[in-house]
Amino acid sequence: MKKHPQRSRQSGFAIVIALSILAFTLLLLLSLTAFVRVEQQASAISINQLTARQNALLAVQIAIGELQQHTGPDQRVTATAQVLSADEVTLSRAGDGEIQGFASVENFWNKQRNGHWTGVWKNGNGSTFDPDDPTEGNPIPQLQNWLVSGNEAFGGSLAQPEPDYLPTEQVSINANTTPWDNITDQTNTNIEHVLLAWLPEENGSGSLISSIDRMVTAPRVDISSSEGRISGSYAWWVGDEGVKARANLVDPYATLGTDESKLRRAASAQRTGIEAMTDLAPFYNANEPALENIFQASEFALLDPDPLYAEALTKRFHDLSFYSRGVLADVRNGGLKRDLSYILGQPNLNDLHNAVDAVFEPVDGESAINPADESNQVLKAVVTPYAEIPSNVPDWKYSIYDEPGLLAYTPTWERLWSFHNMGNQTSDSPAGVFNGFGQAVPQLISRIDHGIHPMVTQAKLFYNLTFAPTIQIQIIPLVVLANPYSVPLAPADYTIKFYDPTTQVRFGTPADPYDPQLNEFSGLERLGISIDDGGFGDSQVILRSDGMAPGEAQIFTIETSGRLIPQTASSQKDFEVVLINDFDPSAYVSYDTALAIPEEYTHAVVFHTKSDFNTKLYLDYDPNTASDDGDRKLLQDVAGWKSSGDEDGRFVVYPANGGTKAGGGISYALFDYSLSTNQHALFYQQNYRMNVINGFHGVTGATHLLQWARTTAKKGSPGNENYIGADLLRPPGSLTTVRWGPVNTGTGNYDTVAPSGLGDDVGFINWLYDIPQSEVPLASLGHLQHLNTSAFIDRDAWKTYSSNRAEYGPIAEKATTVQAWQVNYPVSNSYPQPRVARDKLFDNYTPGAEYDGSYIWNAALWDKFYFSTFPAAGDFDFTTDRLVNSRYRPFRSQSATPLDDETQFRGAPGTSDQSKNSRLAAQNLLVDGGFNVNSTSKEAWKAVFASLRNIEIGDETDSANLSAPFVRTIQRLSGSPDAESGNHVNAWNGFRNLNEDELDKLAEQMVLQVQLRGPFLSMADFVNRLLIEQGNDTFGLGLSGALQAAIDGAGINHNDLLDDLFDAKTSTDPNHLREGVDYQLPSLISGFPGYLLQADVLSSIGQYLTARSDTFRIRTYGDAINPVTSTIDARVWCEAIVQRLPDYVEAKNGSLGNEPHEDSSDQVNDRFGRRYQIVSIRWLPPEEI
Repeated sequence: MKKHPQRSRQSGFAIVIALSILAFTLLLLLSLTAFVRVEQQASAISINQLTARQNALLAVQIAIGELQQHTGPDQRVTATAQVLSADEVTLSRAGDGEIQGFASVENFWNKQRNGHWTGVWKNGNGSTFDPDDPTEGNPIPQLQNWLVSGNEAFGGSLAQPEPDYLPTEQVSINANTTPWDNITDQTNTNIEHVLLAWLPEENGSGSLISSIDRMVTAPRVDISSSEGRISGSYAWWVGDEGVKARANLVDPYATLGTDESKLRRAASAQRTGIEAMTDLAPFYNANEPALENIFQASEFALLDPDPLYAEALTKRFHDLSFYSRGVLADVRNGGLKRDLSYILGQPNLNDLHNAVDAVFEPVDGESAINPADESNQVLKAVVTPYAEIPSNVPDWKYSIYDEPGLLAYTPTWERLWSFHNMGNQTSDSPAGVFNGFGQAVPQLISRIDHGIHPMVTQAKLFYNLTFAPTIQIQIIPLVVLANPYSVPLAPADYTIKFYDPTTQVRFGTPADPYDPQLNEFSGLERLGISIDDGGFGDSQVILRSDGMAPGEAQIFTIETSGRLIPQTASSQKDFEVVLINDFDPSAYVSYDTALAIPEEYTHAVVFHTKSDFNTKLYLDYDPNTASDDGDRKLLQDVAGWKSSGDEDGRFVVYPANGGTKAGGGISYALFDYSLSTNQHALFYQQNYRMNVINGFHGVTGATHLLQWARTTAKKGSPGNENYIGADLLRPPGSLTTVRWGPVNTGTGNYDTVAPSGLGDDVGFINWLYDIPQSEVPLASLGHLQHLNTSAFIDRDAWKTYSSNRAEYGPIAEKATTVQAWQVNYPVSNSYPQPRVARDKLFDNYTPGAEYDGSYIWNAALWDKFYFSTFPAAGDFDFTTDRLVNSRYRPFRSQSATPLDDETQFRGAPGTSDQSKNSRLAAQNLLVDGGFNVNSTSKEAWKAVFASLRNIEIGDETDSANLSAPFVRTIQRLSGSPDAESGNHVNAWNGFRNLNEDELDKLAEQMVLQVQLRGPFLSMADFVNRLLIEQGNDTFGLGLSGALQAAIDGAGINHNDLLDDLFDAKTSTDPNHLREGVDYQLPSLISGFPGYLLQADVLSSIGQYLTARSDTFRIRTYGDAINPVTSTIDARVWCEAIVQRLPDYVEAKNGSLGNEPHEDSSDQVNDRFGRRYQIVSIRWLPPEEI
């Protein structure tokens, strides 16, 4: 047998090699198979992820479409579901106005409900306003939809009462719920929800938990394939950014430190006080430059590494916004708002008339401006239907329908124009009131001038009788003038006329010269002489003022004593009795009667037939033309109210027969805290600077104007001559100034002692009113609370009587005096006019018709108008210049709207008649941090109310006293401690500051008011009280607007805070207060500068408030579902921020227009309004949901 060993070995090796190759090939094949399988799986995952994303993006598109449909039109408002007051919530009103039940509201929404869903409403009251029944015109919120997935089919019509999915329905969430959990409706488990806002935090053991009150879910909507299989689903929720406080605002004036910048910061909230929010104060650095570069909460968290900061931010997700911007749109009427900075900034009356007339379409043939008229009142039906006088006001002794009409002497557009421009120099065009020394030059109120001047607070006429050798009457006049403004008044001469009493010299033979009897000196045979006007006749009594410091009162007495008044009327007209700022109680002027005591009598007396005392103060008075223009030059008519102890027929100087006999006299002082009987609140419920302090339409004391000056008559008894110094509460060592306002009367010997317990500096400087200044133009409608609504006088004598004094004079007199009954700060405040029932705007309960000016003014102004603070003339470049309202900012590209092109914001010169001009600023500006008053976020309201935190005001240096400051006038002299007491200088020229507890309580009460009254369908709806009958008004909604109600409900004006000295009550007599105790304010001095009014708040933040939102956060969810197993193969979350713009959905369409400044002329725009723009969009990781 042959052997072949070598070949065998080679053959075995080959087999091994072959087997190895086969194994490798198999491995390769297996590897390739596995790789292909992985690739297939990865591809499937990628497809699923892409499907999920497509579904999420589909949800974004649907959400934007729903948002556009329901909120694109101007006349829509938005709010979160927490605006609703459910049946399960228990709210009540305490006797002091506090609304109780905040915890009940929180508990309701924290029970697994969707309180953060966004609702949309419009006014469902389509009826035409009927002035005879104004309550029927109250707006009625009509829900348009809840902006979440599943409600797309709901159209907000009456045919379908509510959407399919409601925020009040409970869902299966708890603190441990995650975005991957199955969530169902608790009443219908077939309805699945998706978690769209989770906002978790670590629980300390590494797990993530959240709070139910932060979570948001939305119904999941299935997507079916063409075969009918479910291939995926989506969900979406629209979150309202406008109900949150904007967190990344920086005050551009904070670092300037100039006087002008300080005033601008006080006039307009340049930011929001985010540090006032719970837990954020230790971390938030206001005005840090980095804030302007932050656009996400995650970026905001990088400002501080402390984990407590991140935790606090998580809790504030529904309270903070980094995007919110507002469109300056008229929510009530539609269209962009009209810029009063432009309209009232016109250089002359012709251009003013053009600009106003371009705003309003005629109504029933009436235009806002009648070129043939010298002036044009604001309050008429073409401006607001609420100004139409109803036809059903009863005739109570006279008709209110006679010419010239009850509203004839209300402020005019021309006076508004004058007020707006008062900060200009007198040489400017338009002219202001300031001279080159920074003093306001006194000015008459007229049809076209706002006017500014001092007011009379005290007047006296005292008398002596002397024989030299004929009988002479020595007259000692004294007048106190007060400057109620926060600006100095320039030097001026004022003329004062003493119209009562008539002064007589009588003769008789008294049995006891120290106790004369009337019958001993009565009868025509005993009358020696009778001299009108207190003894001055036609002499000109001049108050020569060298100027007045802000808020001070000055004493005026005769400059040169001993001069003789001429005896003839013609000579008296040229005779001037000059009074200067000095207290000289011995200075007098004499009237020589040229009489001696007749032989049949032994004594002479000075006698007053009445105890009435009436003065008139004039500016630019000319005795030679007084018969033609007399009261047209009137500044103030004061009629003293005679007390029951001051009987008519009084011996002013007791019987004398030689030498000089000192006597008594007559005086008045304006009512103050000490005289509360039958009074209104002095500094609110009547116009404290009224030009006519005189009898109103009634014939009895109960129906007369209550806030007269009170007359004090002093007989000629020995010692009464010392009462010439009564009530002159002068500072130590001063002969020129005196207390006034809260304290006009003294106590003690001869009434010369200040009341016990009165603060040392109280009443010497009272800053009650403000006027615009060149550095700080009007920035908010809240500033218009200082508009003087006193009547202008267009007659030579404003007051006339018919032949029967018990009957009323012409309606013109009543139209004049009705303005004296307007409240002290009518515009932007909301307490009812004291004599108008809460369900009415015009009333005639007691003799004398009244109207609620606050309501009508607010209805006319608060939606249609705003102040942009963009100058009406001159250069302005947004790259270098700042508006006072610096949060009004351009948003278009420079190529579209150059920042230095003024015509883009006010129109071209010489085109004031173009309607678009007053809307151009609103067309090209957005409001950074526009805040929706329908917000129910307590924390957001706290930040908004604290917007002026730590700005420099007055002489305050302690930051603890600047936590939430509010000012009555932009310039303040003092600080804030004890301002609420009334008995501290800060109460009268300082400012009110809210501490942290008060701020918290105010925000809580504000939220409760929103839930009681909301959603507000306009800004006027928010600012005004509700027109409602007293019997139906359980919560006092007709007693003030929501903001004032929140202030009062928080106890900020509670009389417990007042010093006991000023805790005096007002009358509750329905002759004085239409609804008795319901209309009673906390004290007699309510409304003083330390008393917080809603207009004080609106002055700084009102320009940034709105009744709707224009910025929204859209959260969406998308998934891919296995059609066979029904399992979710992929899921994603997306977030988009969208912004409504002034531009319409349908751009300019040929000749039809559709420019943003125009009223829509296209059916598409009528339906969908102004378009939305996507600001940002991103995919959310689960931990950021």
